[in-house]
Amino acid sequence: MKRLRGIPFLLAVVFILVLSFSALAAPDSIGIVTFVKGEVSLIRDGKPGPLNIDEKILKTDSIEAGPNGKARIVFFGEELNGMKVVSGGEKLEVSKLLSQKPEERSLSSLAADVLQSFGKKEIVQETVATTRQANFHKLKLLIFPAAKNLGPIREIIWRALPRATKYTAQFEFHGDSGPITKIIETTGTIIQSDLPDFQPGVVYTLTLTASGEKGALGKEVALFVLPNTAETDSLFSEPLLGIEKSVGDPEDPTIFLLKGNLFMNTGFPGEAFLQYLRYAKVVGKTSTALNSLRQALTSLKFKPSDIGESLDKLIDEFAKK
Repeated sequence: MKRLRGIPFLLAVVFILVLSFSALAAPDSIGIVTFVKGEVSLIRDGKPGPLNIDEKILKTDSIEAGPNGKARIVFFGEELNGMKVVSGGEKLEVSKLLSQKPEERSLSSLAADVLQSFGKKEIVQETVATTRQANFHKLKLLIFPAAKNLGPIREIIWRALPRATKYTAQFEFHGDSGPITKIIETTGTIIQSDLPDFQPGVVYTLTLTASGEKGALGKEVALFVLPNTAETDSLFSEPLLGIEKSVGDPEDPTIFLLKGNLFMNTGFPGEAFLQYLRYAKVVGKTSTALNSLRQALTSLKFKPSDIGESLDKLIDEFAKK
């Protein structure tokens, strides 16, 4: 795997974000809104209206922020690409931005040669008619644990199984004093507390059992291990720090999209999915959030029927945490 470091890596990640938006955008749009706070207006054809997340931006549009307003736009056109924040009474006229020289635009610059390497197509949710046969009720872990993790693991997530009223997660691993077993029971599909203290280099076995009124409905066993932190730090510390600096606002969920694309680019779709899930928790089930989540699940080899039947419920469940 080619390692891009520091700013070059960040630019590549931003461009992945740009391209995923490009696939979702209308033919004439050159940007998309990823964050809105307070009062921000979109002026189109001389008519003002509220600016919304996922709004597609045209060359003739203007964006005006109220005194306490703020919005982030990601531009993905050939003439204009990068991120732009409009806040504190500012007014952005896209046509004027286009007429400026690149060095005068105050946009995050992007590497032009990444365009063809990281382009992504929109994944459309398919409607699949499925007969409720016994073989359909096979439990499939959704994201964590998986064989390839970064750590630390803060949650275990899986898809809901029809008719299941309880899930039992049994962790088995070797500690300093020998074999250890830890059992957690829950009625939901996310565990975020009482997890083992996952250590790098230790192999963990998770047996997840779904039960209903008449007993066990499905079971799945997964093995996973965290790499040495020095390995992940050398790969991700600089790019993640660069992403945090580029966004610079703890309330702006765009940071989750950028981090998600970083992980997708480096072969960690499970980590990417969790970042996209955090974005959806803030902004809701927008087309950008849903498409990014489907991209990650597709990389994790989920079938369209699995994605369609799991995604909405998982977002709702995660939003409650």
